[in-house]
Amino acid sequence: MRLPPLPKTLVIGPVLAVLLAGAPGVTLAATAPQTATVSITDSGFSPPDVTVGVGATVTWTDTGNNVHSATDPGGTFNSGGLSNGQNFGFQFNLPGTFSYSSAPDCQNGNSNPSFSCSASITVVAAGAPVPAPGAPAPAGLASSPAPQAPATLVSTSAQPSGTVNISDTTFSPTNVTIFVGGTVTWIEKGTGVHSATTPTGGPTAFDTGGLGPNETKSINFATAGTFVYSSGPDCLSGASNNPNFACSTGYLVTVVPQGTTSVSGSAPVAAPVAAPAPATAAPSAAAAPASNKSITMNEQNGFSPNPLTVPVGSTVTWTDQGSLVHSVVQDGGGFDSGGLSTGQQYSFTFSQPGTFTYHSSTDPVYSTDANGNQIQSWQYTGTVIVQ
Repeated sequence: MRLPPLPKTLVIGPVLAVLLAGAPGVTLAATAPQTATVSITDSGFSPPDVTVGVGATVTWTDTGNNVHSATDPGGTFNSGGLSNGQNFGFQFNLPGTFSYSSAPDCQNGNSNPSFSCSASITVVAAGAPVPAPGAPAPAGLASSPAPQAPATLVSTSAQPSGTVNISDTTFSPTNVTIFVGGTVTWIEKGTGVHSATTPTGGPTAFDTGGLGPNETKSINFATAGTFVYSSGPDCLSGASNNPNFACSTGYLVTVVPQGTTSVSGSAPVAAPVAAPAPATAAPSAAAAPASNKSITMNEQNGFSPNPLTVPVGSTVTWTDQGSLVHSVVQDGGGFDSGGLSTGQQYSFTFSQPGTFTYHSSTDPVYSTDANGNQIQSWQYTGTVIVQ
Protein backbone atom coordinates (compact mmCIF):
# COMPACT_ATOMS: atom_id res chain seq x y z
CA MET A 1 0.00 0.00 0.00
CA ARG A 2 1.42 3.41 -1.05
CA LEU A 3 1.71 6.14 1.52
CA PRO A 4 0.05 9.41 0.53
CA PRO A 5 2.45 12.14 -0.55
CA LEU A 6 3.66 14.49 2.14
CA PRO A 7 1.93 17.86 2.18
CA LYS A 8 3.91 20.40 0.21
CA THR A 9 3.86 22.82 3.08
CA LEU A 10 6.07 20.44 5.06
CA VAL A 11 8.86 20.34 2.50
CA ILE A 12 8.87 23.67 0.72
CA GLY A 13 10.41 25.64 3.63
CA PRO A 14 13.41 23.36 4.21
CA VAL A 15 14.02 22.91 0.51
CA LEU A 16 13.92 26.65 -0.06
CA ALA A 17 16.35 27.17 2.80
CA VAL A 18 18.76 24.64 1.34
CA LEU A 19 18.53 26.18 -2.12
CA LEU A 20 19.06 29.68 -0.75
CA ALA A 21 21.95 28.58 1.43
CA GLY A 22 23.60 27.07 -1.63
CA ALA A 23 23.07 30.07 -3.86
CA PRO A 24 26.19 32.14 -4.51
CA GLY A 25 26.42 35.34 -2.46
CA VAL A 26 23.43 34.45 -0.26
CA THR A 27 23.37 33.60 3.45
CA LEU A 28 20.48 33.34 5.88
CA ALA A 29 19.38 36.09 8.24
CA ALA A 30 20.22 33.90 11.23
CA THR A 31 23.83 34.85 10.51
CA ALA A 32 23.14 38.54 9.97
CA PRO A 33 25.03 40.61 12.57
CA GLN A 34 23.21 42.19 15.48
CA THR A 35 25.58 45.14 15.67
CA ALA A 36 27.29 47.23 13.03
CA THR A 37 29.44 50.35 12.97
CA VAL A 38 29.67 52.98 10.27
CA SER A 39 32.32 55.69 10.08
CA ILE A 40 31.36 59.07 8.63
CA THR A 41 34.37 60.64 6.95
CA ASP A 42 34.54 63.93 5.09
CA SER A 43 33.99 61.98 1.85
CA GLY A 44 31.15 59.64 2.81
CA PHE A 45 29.98 56.64 4.85
CA SER A 46 32.22 53.60 5.41
CA PRO A 47 30.91 51.06 4.73
CA PRO A 48 28.14 52.70 2.68
CA ASP A 49 25.83 49.65 2.72
CA VAL A 50 25.21 47.50 5.78
CA THR A 51 23.02 44.41 6.28
CA VAL A 52 21.84 43.45 9.79
CA GLY A 53 19.14 41.35 11.41
CA VAL A 54 15.95 42.66 13.00
CA GLY A 55 16.74 44.06 16.44
CA ALA A 56 20.29 45.03 15.48
CA THR A 57 21.87 48.31 16.51
CA VAL A 58 23.89 50.40 14.06
CA THR A 59 26.27 53.03 15.46
CA TRP A 60 27.60 55.92 13.38
CA THR A 61 30.76 57.81 14.41
CA ASP A 62 31.99 61.03 12.81
CA THR A 63 35.69 60.49 12.09
CA GLY A 64 36.04 63.51 9.80
CA ASN A 65 36.90 67.13 10.44
CA ASN A 66 33.47 68.51 9.51
CA VAL A 67 29.93 68.16 10.83
CA HIS A 68 27.89 65.39 9.19
CA SER A 69 24.78 63.39 10.05
CA ALA A 70 23.05 60.06 9.44
CA THR A 71 19.58 61.11 8.31
CA ASP A 72 16.80 59.05 6.79
CA PRO A 73 14.73 61.46 4.65
CA GLY A 74 11.69 59.31 5.47
CA GLY A 75 12.00 60.27 9.13
CA THR A 76 12.83 56.86 10.64
CA PHE A 77 16.11 58.02 12.21
CA ASN A 78 18.14 61.21 12.41
CA SER A 79 21.38 61.63 14.32
CA GLY A 80 21.35 65.41 14.15
CA GLY A 81 24.70 67.05 13.43
CA LEU A 82 27.72 65.07 14.62
CA SER A 83 31.14 66.63 14.97
CA ASN A 84 34.46 64.75 15.17
CA GLY A 85 34.32 61.90 17.69
CA GLN A 86 30.58 62.10 18.36
CA ASN A 87 28.43 59.02 17.75
CA PHE A 88 24.80 57.99 17.39
CA GLY A 89 23.17 54.57 17.76
CA PHE A 90 19.81 53.35 16.45
CA GLN A 91 18.09 49.99 16.92
CA PHE A 92 16.22 48.64 13.88
CA ASN A 93 13.15 46.67 14.93
CA LEU A 94 11.48 46.30 11.53
CA PRO A 95 12.73 44.66 8.32
CA GLY A 96 13.29 46.85 5.30
CA THR A 97 15.82 48.82 3.29
CA PHE A 98 16.57 52.24 4.75
CA SER A 99 18.32 54.68 2.41
CA TYR A 100 19.95 57.62 4.13
CA SER A 101 22.57 60.33 3.71
CA SER A 102 24.16 63.28 5.51
CA ALA A 103 21.82 66.27 5.79
CA PRO A 104 24.60 68.92 5.88
CA ASP A 105 26.14 67.42 2.74
CA CYS A 106 23.27 65.96 0.71
CA GLN A 107 19.83 67.17 1.82
CA ASN A 108 17.79 70.36 2.15
CA GLY A 109 19.46 71.88 -0.90
CA ASN A 110 23.00 71.02 0.24
CA SER A 111 25.26 69.38 -2.33
CA ASN A 112 28.84 68.72 -1.25
CA PRO A 113 30.69 67.39 -4.33
CA SER A 114 33.35 65.82 -2.09
CA PHE A 115 30.84 63.69 -0.18
CA SER A 116 29.35 60.43 -1.51
CA CYS A 117 25.69 60.67 -0.56
CA SER A 118 24.52 57.09 -1.24
CA ALA A 119 24.15 54.81 1.81
CA SER A 120 21.70 52.21 3.07
CA ILE A 121 20.86 49.87 5.93
CA THR A 122 19.15 46.58 4.97
CA VAL A 123 17.35 44.88 7.87
CA VAL A 124 16.30 41.26 7.32
CA ALA A 125 13.99 39.05 9.37
CA ALA A 126 15.13 35.70 10.76
CA GLY A 127 15.28 33.09 8.00
CA ALA A 128 15.22 35.63 5.17
CA PRO A 129 18.04 35.66 2.60
CA VAL A 130 20.83 38.16 3.18
CA PRO A 131 22.07 39.73 -0.08
CA ALA A 132 25.74 39.90 -0.88
CA PRO A 133 27.26 43.40 -0.67
CA GLY A 134 26.08 45.44 -3.62
CA ALA A 135 23.31 42.99 -4.52
CA PRO A 136 19.68 44.18 -4.61
CA ALA A 137 17.61 43.70 -1.48
CA PRO A 138 15.60 40.44 -1.31
CA ALA A 139 12.09 40.61 -2.74
CA GLY A 140 9.51 41.38 -0.11
CA LEU A 141 11.58 43.81 1.91
CA ALA A 142 9.79 47.11 2.29
CA SER A 143 11.49 49.94 0.48
CA SER A 144 9.67 52.46 2.66
CA PRO A 145 9.34 50.78 6.07
CA ALA A 146 6.78 51.93 8.59
CA PRO A 147 8.12 54.54 11.01
CA GLN A 148 9.86 53.09 14.03
CA ALA A 149 10.00 54.29 17.60
CA PRO A 150 12.38 57.17 18.30
CA ALA A 151 16.08 56.36 18.26
CA THR A 152 17.50 54.34 21.12
CA LEU A 153 20.86 55.82 22.08
CA VAL A 154 23.00 52.81 22.89
CA SER A 155 26.41 54.23 23.71
CA THR A 156 27.33 54.71 27.36
CA SER A 157 29.29 57.81 26.39
CA ALA A 158 27.72 61.23 25.97
CA GLN A 159 25.41 61.79 23.00
CA PRO A 160 24.26 64.96 21.20
CA SER A 161 20.69 64.26 22.37
CA GLY A 162 18.68 61.71 24.31
CA THR A 163 15.21 60.20 24.51
CA VAL A 164 13.40 59.02 27.65
CA ASN A 165 10.13 57.05 27.65
CA ILE A 166 7.69 57.58 30.53
CA SER A 167 5.49 54.64 31.49
CA ASP A 168 2.95 54.44 34.29
CA THR A 169 5.65 53.11 36.61
CA THR A 170 9.04 54.57 35.66
CA PHE A 171 11.33 56.48 33.27
CA SER A 172 13.38 54.48 30.75
CA PRO A 173 16.31 54.78 30.58
CA THR A 174 16.81 56.01 34.14
CA ASN A 175 20.05 57.85 33.28
CA VAL A 176 20.89 59.90 30.17
CA THR A 177 24.25 61.56 29.40
CA ILE A 178 24.45 64.32 26.77
CA PHE A 179 26.83 67.07 25.74
CA VAL A 180 26.35 70.71 26.72
CA GLY A 181 23.89 72.22 24.25
CA GLY A 182 22.13 68.88 23.81
CA THR A 183 18.43 68.13 24.10
CA VAL A 184 16.51 65.45 26.00
CA THR A 185 13.04 64.49 24.77
CA TRP A 186 10.53 62.81 27.09
CA ILE A 187 7.76 60.72 25.49
CA GLU A 188 4.66 59.70 27.45
CA LYS A 189 4.05 56.00 26.78
CA GLY A 190 1.67 55.33 29.65
CA THR A 191 -2.05 55.86 30.10
CA GLY A 192 -1.86 58.48 32.85
CA VAL A 193 -0.43 61.99 33.13
CA HIS A 194 3.22 62.23 34.21
CA SER A 195 6.01 64.80 34.01
CA ALA A 196 9.79 65.19 34.19
CA THR A 197 10.31 67.72 36.99
CA THR A 198 13.27 68.73 39.17
CA PRO A 199 12.32 68.77 42.88
CA THR A 200 13.79 72.24 43.47
CA GLY A 201 13.00 75.52 41.76
CA GLY A 202 15.24 78.31 40.57
CA PRO A 203 16.90 79.14 37.26
CA THR A 204 18.44 75.66 36.94
CA ALA A 205 15.15 73.78 37.35
CA PHE A 206 13.17 72.22 34.52
CA ASP A 207 9.63 70.94 34.22
CA THR A 208 7.99 69.38 31.19
CA GLY A 209 4.54 70.00 32.60
CA GLY A 210 1.99 67.19 32.60
CA LEU A 211 2.22 64.93 29.56
CA GLY A 212 -0.73 62.84 28.42
CA PRO A 213 -0.49 59.67 26.30
CA ASN A 214 1.87 60.08 23.30
CA GLU A 215 2.69 63.70 24.17
CA THR A 216 6.34 64.79 24.07
CA LYS A 217 8.45 67.57 25.52
CA SER A 218 12.06 68.48 24.68
CA ILE A 219 14.36 70.47 26.97
CA ASN A 220 17.73 71.93 25.99
CA PHE A 221 20.61 71.83 28.49
CA ALA A 222 23.09 74.69 28.06
CA THR A 223 24.95 74.14 31.36
CA ALA A 224 27.08 71.20 32.48
CA GLY A 225 25.93 69.34 35.58
CA THR A 226 23.88 66.45 36.96
CA PHE A 227 20.13 67.01 37.13
CA VAL A 228 17.97 64.86 39.41
CA TYR A 229 14.30 64.69 38.49
CA SER A 230 11.12 62.70 38.94
CA SER A 231 7.45 62.82 37.96
CA GLY A 232 5.64 65.70 39.61
CA PRO A 233 2.14 64.17 39.67
CA ASP A 234 3.50 60.83 40.99
CA CYS A 235 6.41 61.65 43.29
CA LEU A 236 6.40 65.32 44.30
CA SER A 237 2.93 65.59 45.81
CA GLY A 238 3.71 64.63 49.40
CA ALA A 239 1.22 62.24 50.97
CA SER A 240 -0.58 61.72 47.67
CA ASN A 241 2.40 60.13 45.91
CA ASN A 242 1.59 57.32 43.48
CA PRO A 243 2.62 53.97 45.08
CA ASN A 244 2.81 52.32 41.64
CA PHE A 245 5.49 54.72 40.34
CA ALA A 246 9.17 54.02 41.16
CA CYS A 247 9.72 57.35 42.90
CA SER A 248 12.75 56.17 44.89
CA THR A 249 14.80 55.58 41.74
CA GLY A 250 17.30 58.34 41.03
CA TYR A 251 16.47 59.61 37.55
CA LEU A 252 19.37 61.61 36.12
CA VAL A 253 20.30 63.81 33.18
CA THR A 254 24.08 64.25 33.12
CA VAL A 255 25.37 67.08 30.93
CA VAL A 256 29.10 67.12 30.11
CA PRO A 257 31.29 69.56 28.14
CA GLN A 258 31.88 68.87 24.45
CA GLY A 259 34.70 66.38 23.95
CA THR A 260 34.07 64.41 27.16
CA THR A 261 34.32 60.69 26.37
CA SER A 262 33.31 59.18 29.71
CA VAL A 263 31.58 60.24 32.90
CA SER A 264 32.90 59.57 36.42
CA GLY A 265 30.64 58.12 39.08
CA SER A 266 30.26 61.24 41.20
CA ALA A 267 27.26 61.56 43.46
CA PRO A 268 24.24 63.24 41.86
CA VAL A 269 23.19 66.72 42.91
CA ALA A 270 19.96 68.56 42.33
CA ALA A 271 21.48 71.64 40.74
CA PRO A 272 23.84 71.62 37.73
CA VAL A 273 27.55 72.15 38.23
CA ALA A 274 28.95 75.07 36.27
CA ALA A 275 31.07 74.05 33.28
CA PRO A 276 34.78 74.70 33.84
CA ALA A 277 35.87 77.96 32.22
CA PRO A 278 38.74 77.87 29.72
CA ALA A 279 42.12 78.72 31.20
CA THR A 280 42.81 82.41 30.64
CA ALA A 281 45.12 85.11 31.85
CA ALA A 282 43.98 86.89 34.99
CA PRO A 283 41.97 90.01 34.08
CA SER A 284 43.30 93.41 35.00
CA ALA A 285 41.60 95.52 37.63
CA ALA A 286 40.15 97.72 34.90
CA ALA A 287 38.54 94.84 33.00
CA ALA A 288 34.87 95.32 32.16
CA PRO A 289 32.41 93.13 34.05
CA ALA A 290 31.27 89.95 32.31
CA SER A 291 27.98 90.03 30.48
CA ASN A 292 25.81 87.52 28.66
CA LYS A 293 24.82 88.03 25.04
CA SER A 294 22.68 86.00 22.67
CA ILE A 295 22.86 85.31 18.93
CA THR A 296 20.19 83.47 16.96
CA MET A 297 20.68 81.62 13.69
CA ASN A 298 18.16 80.55 11.08
CA GLU A 299 17.83 80.10 7.34
CA GLN A 300 16.29 83.55 6.76
CA ASN A 301 18.69 85.84 8.65
CA GLY A 302 21.80 83.77 9.28
CA PHE A 303 23.45 84.95 12.50
CA SER A 304 21.71 87.83 14.27
CA PRO A 305 22.86 90.27 15.55
CA ASN A 306 25.91 90.43 13.33
CA PRO A 307 28.40 91.78 14.22
CA LEU A 308 28.08 91.62 18.01
CA THR A 309 30.27 93.77 20.27
CA VAL A 310 30.83 92.64 23.87
CA PRO A 311 33.22 93.41 26.74
CA VAL A 312 36.04 91.04 27.73
CA GLY A 313 34.71 88.21 29.88
CA SER A 314 31.37 88.00 28.13
CA THR A 315 29.64 84.70 27.46
CA VAL A 316 27.95 84.56 24.08
CA THR A 317 25.20 81.98 23.50
CA TRP A 318 24.09 80.92 20.02
CA THR A 319 20.65 79.34 19.54
CA ASP A 320 19.51 77.50 16.41
CA GLN A 321 16.03 78.86 15.69
CA GLY A 322 15.91 77.48 12.15
CA SER A 323 14.53 74.21 10.85
CA LEU A 324 17.94 72.78 9.78
CA VAL A 325 21.19 71.80 11.50
CA HIS A 326 23.70 74.67 11.78
CA SER A 327 26.96 75.16 13.67
CA VAL A 328 29.24 77.85 15.11
CA VAL A 329 32.89 77.36 14.08
CA GLN A 330 35.67 79.92 14.55
CA ASP A 331 37.61 80.71 11.38
CA GLY A 332 41.12 79.29 11.57
CA GLY A 333 40.32 77.05 14.53
CA GLY A 334 39.12 77.75 18.06
CA PHE A 335 35.58 77.39 19.34
CA ASP A 336 33.38 74.79 17.64
CA SER A 337 29.79 74.00 18.62
CA GLY A 338 29.39 70.83 16.59
CA GLY A 339 26.04 70.42 14.86
CA LEU A 340 23.09 72.19 16.50
CA SER A 341 19.55 71.18 15.66
CA THR A 342 16.42 73.27 16.24
CA GLY A 343 16.36 74.71 19.77
CA GLN A 344 19.88 73.61 20.70
CA GLN A 345 22.37 76.12 22.10
CA TYR A 346 26.12 76.63 22.35
CA SER A 347 27.97 79.05 24.65
CA PHE A 348 31.54 80.38 24.62
CA THR A 349 33.28 82.81 26.99
CA PHE A 350 35.56 85.42 25.37
CA SER A 351 38.38 86.11 27.83
CA GLN A 352 40.63 88.10 25.49
CA PRO A 353 40.00 91.20 23.36
CA GLY A 354 39.98 90.89 19.60
CA THR A 355 37.85 90.35 16.51
CA PHE A 356 36.59 86.78 16.14
CA THR A 357 35.07 85.69 12.83
CA TYR A 358 33.15 82.44 12.52
CA HIS A 359 30.85 80.50 10.18
CA SER A 360 28.33 77.66 10.03
CA SER A 361 30.25 74.64 8.73
CA THR A 362 27.02 72.82 7.87
CA ASP A 363 26.14 75.43 5.23
CA PRO A 364 28.91 75.33 2.62
CA VAL A 365 28.71 77.12 -0.72
CA TYR A 366 30.73 75.80 -3.65
CA SER A 367 31.81 77.83 -6.66
CA THR A 368 34.45 77.69 -9.37
CA ASP A 369 37.10 80.32 -10.18
CA ALA A 370 38.24 81.37 -13.65
CA ASN A 371 40.74 78.50 -13.74
CA GLY A 372 38.14 75.87 -12.96
CA ASN A 373 39.28 75.37 -9.36
CA GLN A 374 36.63 74.62 -6.76
CA ILE A 375 36.21 77.29 -4.07
CA GLN A 376 34.45 76.63 -0.78
CA SER A 377 32.85 79.44 1.21
CA TRP A 378 30.08 79.66 3.79
CA GLN A 379 26.49 80.78 3.43
CA TYR A 380 26.30 82.07 7.01
CA THR A 381 29.16 83.98 8.66
CA GLY A 382 29.43 86.16 11.73
CA THR A 383 31.74 88.36 13.80
CA VAL A 384 32.15 88.91 17.56
CA ILE A 385 34.14 92.00 18.57
CA VAL A 386 35.55 91.79 22.11
CA GLN A 387 36.87 95.01 23.65
